[in-house]
Amino acid sequence: DSSFDLVHQKFMVGAFTEVQWEEKVIPELMRLVRSDGWIEISEADAILISDGTVTRRIAKAFHDFLVSKGINPSIGKEIPRIFENSNVFSEIKHQQKTIKLGKKHGESGKESLRFCVSGLNSARGTLATSMNIIPEHYDALLETMYIEAEKCSTDFIQHRICARKI
Repeated sequence: DSSFDLVHQKFMVGAFTEVQWEEKVIPELMRLVRSDGWIEISEADAILISDGTVTRRIAKAFHDFLVSKGINPSIGKEIPRIFENSNVFSEIKHQQKTIKLGKKHGESGKESLRFCVSGLNSARGTLATSMNIIPEHYDALLETMYIEAEKCSTDFIQHRICARKI
């Protein structure tokens, strides 16, 4: 309890419902950080913004899957409000950045795309079933995402939220 000056958490957008964020996740982070310490949360919106038809199709399937589980695909937008409502934090800062995907955006874009496709691959069975396709067809669609990222604009929003515990 109250042991750390800084607690950092990231990439948990698909793990918790909004209620769990409010009632379990943020309170647990509050428990870990000492007074005058910081919590930093980095979450990407689980929503791809793309001109590519295949990418949009997979992104919609993933979005719909999260919503069906009660998970907010844009929880990063809500975390500042959760911090504020706790009345335990000051200096709440929220930064948003558009992350561009694909090699045409340098090493960062290449790695961000790889990370994104890897995450979607981890939901392969569930998403293939929800899309009414066989897993091998889903694999081919994921490969098409790499092509579309180079031809089309594909990006997502990354949120970075920092708050100081009172």
